Amino acid sequence: MTAPTETDRDAVIDLVRTTVRDVFAAPDAALAESDVLLDVEGADSARLMVIVGRLEEHYEVDLFEEDVPPARTVGELTDQLITAVQRQSRQ
Repeated sequence: MTAPTETDRDAVIDLVRTTVRDVFAAPDAALAESDVLLDVEGADSARLMVIVGRLEEHYEVDLFEEDVPPARTVGELTDQLITAVQRQSRQ
């Protein structure tokens, strides 16, 4: 898989937003980068794990590293995905 570049960030955040809306059943959520994931309508920790799992599967990466705190916001999750894909492409 090709690692996303800065120009691909829009595509990654679009996928994050689409996945969050789908799993949390919140199709009208605007989802700014600074929105806290667990504050989104319909959110709970189990569904958040489903979101992470879908995104990991899509990008073929593992997001949970011992030294990386879990993402709290839409933007943090996007950045962690990009970092994980770039890290994997270097291996």
